Amino acid sequence: VTHENILDNCEAVVDHRPIGVSWLPQYHDMGLIGYYIYFALKGGTTYGFSPVDAAWEMYGQSREGAVVVMAMTDEVDLDGVERNLRSLGYRAPAEGAGTGGTWAGSADLVATIDPSLTPVLQNVVVLPDEHVVLLSDNTSYVSSAASVVTGSAESLEDATEGTAALAELAGEP
Repeated sequence: VTHENILDNCEAVVDHRPIGVSWLPQYHDMGLIGYYIYFALKGGTTYGFSPVDAAWEMYGQSREGAVVVMAMTDEVDLDGVERNLRSLGYRAPAEGAGTGGTWAGSADLVATIDPSLTPVLQNVVVLPDEHVVLLSDNTSYVSSAASVVTGSAESLEDATEGTAALAELAGEP
């Protein structure tokens, strides 16, 4: 890929001042070109962190919602993550930033940031003491999941219908 190819493609696909959230690392060709170089060329802004910034990542889903839980490495500035959430239009937790409350968004907000983003990114909890970020499509579900992560709840089993029935069907591991 030549320098000219990148410039020509940027002009063809980006006809506005882009704002985006990317999970793609900068060393990934699509992340580097699509979310960093194009945005720099067009004067846009990229928010986010990549899976490379996570020590581990987990996804869970039930009828009540879906949640992504990411344990961030120490290098991730969680205060910066919350500042970015505010600037993107997320509603701050009632208790304020840095409290582990839910940053509430909406499917419409996520679509205005980048139409290709999943609605699972519409509600965010940042747990500074645990250095964990949770993302969910449902505010109460992400709050319940955060309670499990902080140890103030044992599991999501009580809040999730069908877990016991599923365990009974599955039998012993």
